[in-house]
This record gives sequence, C-alpha cells and structure tokens, in this order.
Amino acid sequence: MEIKNLSYQHKNNFSLKNINFKVEKGEILGILGSNGSGKTTLIKNILGILNGNGEITIDNSPFKKHMISYVPQDSGLNNLTVFDTIMLGRIPHMGYKESKKDIEIVTQLLDKFNLNHFKDRKISSLSGGERQRCYIARALAQNSEVLILDEPTSSLDVANAIHILNIIKEVIREKNIRCLIIIHDLNLASNFCNNFLFLKNGEQIFFGKKEDCFKSEIISNLYNIDMNIYKVDTTFFVHPKLD
Repeated sequence: MEIKNLSYQHKNNFSLKNINFKVEKGEILGILGSNGSGKTTLIKNILGILNGNGEITIDNSPFKKHMISYVPQDSGLNNLTVFDTIMLGRIPHMGYKESKKDIEIVTQLLDKFNLNHFKDRKISSLSGGERQRCYIARALAQNSEVLILDEPTSSLDVANAIHILNIIKEVIREKNIRCLIIIHDLNLASNFCNNFLFLKNGEQIFFGKKEDCFKSEIISNLYNIDMNIYKVDTTFFVHPKLD
C-alpha cells in the first residue's frame, strides 16, 4: 500500500500537506502525533470519507474501500450478541446465510480474543475493553487487505492492551496483510510497530523504522516536550524530562 503526495484542505485552513508512505504486507505502521496533528484526517482520506488530492494504491493498483477493515475509537453500541457482532464482519463474503466457513472463522476469533464465554451476551452488557476486543475481532473477520485501528488500546489496561496487540501482530503476520494503527502510547508502539509515521500540524515530519525515529530530538519535536529515550535490547522507552 502506498500513499503519494496526499494533501487535504479543511474549511478552517487546517490541512494535510504532501503525505508519503508505504506499508508492506505483514507490517504494522504506527501513526503518531499530538492531538490535532492530522492523524484522523489522514485516516478519513484513506477511507474515502474525505477526498483530498494525491494517490493511494495497493500492489500498484487503485485502492478501493472494500479492501479496508476499520475500527474507530468509538464503535457505538448495538443490541446484538458478541457472536453476531463478529459475524457482521463476514457479510461481504456470505450469501443468504452464514456458511460453515463463516461460523468457523468467527469461532476461531472468539478463541483468539478470549471471548468464548461472552459469545451469547449482548454487546451493551460488556465493559469498554471487552467491546473493543469484539470490534477488533469483527474487523479481522472481514479478511481485508488492510486493517486500520484508531487507538485500539485506549480503553484497555496494560495487560489487556499487550494481549490485544500481540494478537493483532500475530494475525497480521499470519494473514500477511497490512495494518495502520493510531496509538498514543510510545512505549507500546515501540514494541509492536515495524515502521512509524509522525505527523505534526498536518505535516509529515518522519516516516521510517523505529531505530531511526526513536531519538530524543525527533520525539521531543513531535510533542513539543523534552523527552528521554532509553533502549533495552530492541525496545525503546520514552519518558518526559521532569524538572
């Protein structure tokens, strides 16, 4: 998947300016930046909700919306069971009713996300973290070529956040698909993302590997706060400098 010279102008003069990056099969791209940096605007352009200038291709062919599975920050509530909610992800693939394959895929995802004991419960009865697991499972049930996640760990405690990201990483590799993830936790991002796109005031200030971007001067510039960067093995840890 490749984005070339993507730009978008809001009525209030906020814009995305010449965004360029690639996401290869099996990779997770972390999209980082402070609030208002353009992360959501970028995702909306990729999804076709907004229509800016530029080119989006996948395997050198025009990119189409049906190639994407998307999990927003707030997926809302419904009155369906967990099983039926995840089955919604199979709609693009099923005929008049679900097939044995559809049921098998949903059952596997219930296992992966530790949701089996919730499968007959209504979504509205679950905690925020449990719902998030369900919505990510629904997105993966679509078997799309690109998975986009908008702050998927925001409602999760640390243990569940790591569990979910481990599953996502495993599935991305298994299915050899691409993943774009908006995430605010730099330390979690360092563990799970292959490459990074840093946005600031609608502009791209970095795209590349974590070894090249997890540097004090780059992260400090990204968030306008002095940061300390520590490396342990292959993992980077980021902490603000305190007086």
